[in-house]
Amino acid sequence: MLDAGGQRSTRSCRLSAFVQPTDFVQPTLLAGRWLTESDQQAIVVNSELLKAEPDMLPGQEVIFEIDDRPTRWQVVGVVTSQVLDSGGILTPIAYVNYPHFARLVGQASTTESFLIEPRRHDADFQTAVAEAMVPFLENHGIKVEQTRTYHYVLTQLKLVVNVLIYLLLILAVLFAIIGSLGLMSMMSINVLERTQEIGVIRALGAPGGLVRQIVVIEGVLVAGLSWALGTLLAIPLSKIVGHAVGHTFFSAPLEYTFSLPGVLLWLLIVVGLAIVSSMLPAHSAAQTSVRQALSYA
Repeated sequence: MLDAGGQRSTRSCRLSAFVQPTDFVQPTLLAGRWLTESDQQAIVVNSELLKAEPDMLPGQEVIFEIDDRPTRWQVVGVVTSQVLDSGGILTPIAYVNYPHFARLVGQASTTESFLIEPRRHDADFQTAVAEAMVPFLENHGIKVEQTRTYHYVLTQLKLVVNVLIYLLLILAVLFAIIGSLGLMSMMSINVLERTQEIGVIRALGAPGGLVRQIVVIEGVLVAGLSWALGTLLAIPLSKIVGHAVGHTFFSAPLEYTFSLPGVLLWLLIVVGLAIVSSMLPAHSAAQTSVRQALSYA
């Protein structure tokens, strides 16, 4: 591949040619426009190619070597990486119109891949259609090397994302455990420092259950404040992490979605951990006798 100045580059990319208009590629434009039926030497690059070659912006001219022959193209747009890209979502890809590209390579009747949209979109039906198309195409003289369903590609993509999700969940669990131990230590120190106050309450006739309840409620309130502060901080931090992860793996920021059920679920978890962490200090406070509490210095 050559850049706009004619300098040779060892980097290569995949050229995908489509007959316009097509329903199989729904591009998410980052800059410029998508291909039209009248385009000949127009080219659209995906975000992964732009990351490798930052100069490939709309309006720039780029020279590709096809079969050792330099060909000039005009960059008209930049799109995000597509799941349908057969080379993989992290593959540098450029899109061109099929008729002009076929004339350049002298293969006007050659097709590399077929994209088929079934009536139903469930995984089993997609697999059945893919298996049925293999003998159909081979009976018509078209050799099939491999078949991949849209559901299969999405499943592979989810596996990559799930690894990140599981790592974040593990970190969240570790932070929750550390926070619970910290809350238990803090409540134990509070009970120790308030021994005389507990003695006064017990001397006034407060049962041990009430003392235990006071300590547990205080622990829950502290945990609730930490949950509220964590929720406020999570909104901007989630956007920052999504932006960084999206650009690292997909060359585009991830779409941010606020999950209210997730926030409420985390509140239940925090309250549960606070109750468990406060039980031991609360039990210790409830077992303190009036004589011991009032004589504590």
